[in-house]
Amino acid sequence: MARVYVSSTIADLEAERQAVIDWLVAAQHQVVHSYRPSSDTVRDGCLADVETSDLYVLIQGHRYGFQPPDDNPEGLSITEMEFRRAGQSGIPRVALLRTSVPNIRLSDMENPERAALVLAFRAEVAGAVRAAEFGDLRGLVQELSTGVQGELDKLQAKRAELANAQAERVKEPVAPVGAGRVVRLAPRPVFLVGREDLLAELESRLADGDGRGPRLVALHGLAEAGKTSVALAYAHAHLGREGITWQFAAEDPAVLAAGFAQLAAALGEREGDPVAIVHRALAAAGGWLLVQQHWCRSWRPGTARRPS
Repeated sequence: MARVYVSSTIADLEAERQAVIDWLVAAQHQVVHSYRPSSDTVRDGCLADVETSDLYVLIQGHRYGFQPPDDNPEGLSITEMEFRRAGQSGIPRVALLRTSVPNIRLSDMENPERAALVLAFRAEVAGAVRAAEFGDLRGLVQELSTGVQGELDKLQAKRAELANAQAERVKEPVAPVGAGRVVRLAPRPVFLVGREDLLAELESRLADGDGRGPRLVALHGLAEAGKTSVALAYAHAHLGREGITWQFAAEDPAVLAAGFAQLAAALGEREGDPVAIVHRALAAAGGWLLVQQHWCRSWRPGTARRPS
């Protein structure tokens, strides 16, 4: 579950705002979209809430919004302040830009001065992030779901990278979980929503069968679609039943070879061909799970598991 700040003007985007909130709630995220009563001003409360969020979502129409008269030399609207504050705080931003004007009376497009503000803000957003455009509520939700999951996957990958770097600094790339068991995995995904059916299918395909050989599943799709997060969620859920659980980066032969050497060392074998050592160990092991990450034209990553 992520804490998500929803930013927009209100009068012209009421239905869009509610659709975004409804989707986020259904996805079990915590929605932030109001200021704290204890704050001195609406602006202070909004900006403080932005800074405490994991993710920022902007719905942008054709209305500029309220411009606080005090302590605002640039004459920015609260919505534009929120967008900038999220960027300054390093919070991932998802921008959803409405292409049509359903009700011109609720927009600023008939007022040349305010229309210029709207267009300048839209240009700022388009220049700062990869904004998604929508024309109706259905398109809005489609772009929202893609954008949110993509940003959360990036955030999870960044946290995993930091955790791995920290482990490397303390020379603990391998985490022993119990006697005779070795594990190397990125941390369990913090954010994983809308993938329950895929996880259930993965469970079914990798369930114990006739024991004639390892079962293989390839997760494939567009970049940042959450494939690695799904594989890691499955792996962490089965740590208690596998003797060997290991994650390989396989896109570079040298990195893959180093991964085999690390696993062979973790198994207590430092002499000989690491690949052959690992193969012998897997053949003798009561159960194992390998997660292989590989960038190519069609898939990343795959998983292979033999029965316990």
